[in-house]
Amino acid sequence: CKLLCLLGVFISYGFEAHTHVGIKSIFNQHFVKTALVSMEMGKLHSNLFNKRQEGDYQDFQIFTEETIRPLMLPTRQLIEHLQTLVK
Repeated sequence: CKLLCLLGVFISYGFEAHTHVGIKSIFNQHFVKTALVSMEMGKLHSNLFNKRQEGDYQDFQIFTEETIRPLMLPTRQLIEHLQTLVK
C-alpha cells in the first residue's frame, strides 16, 4: 500500500521510478530534502525499505510481532501524509 501511495504521489508531481532504489532516491531527494515529508517519515521509509530488502533477499529472515507492531501506526501516518500530497 505504501509503495502504491508513493507511486501516486510521484505521478502527480511528474516523477517516474522504475526500481525500488529509484523510488527511495526520488523520495529522499524531492520530498524529504524539500521538507514535503518530515525527516522522521523519511527515516521510517528507509527503515521499511531495508526491512523489505531483508525479507526478500536474506535467507530465513523472520519478522516478529515485537518487530513489526511498533511500525504499524507510523506507517499508517506516513501513508495518510502521502495521500495529502497527491495533487
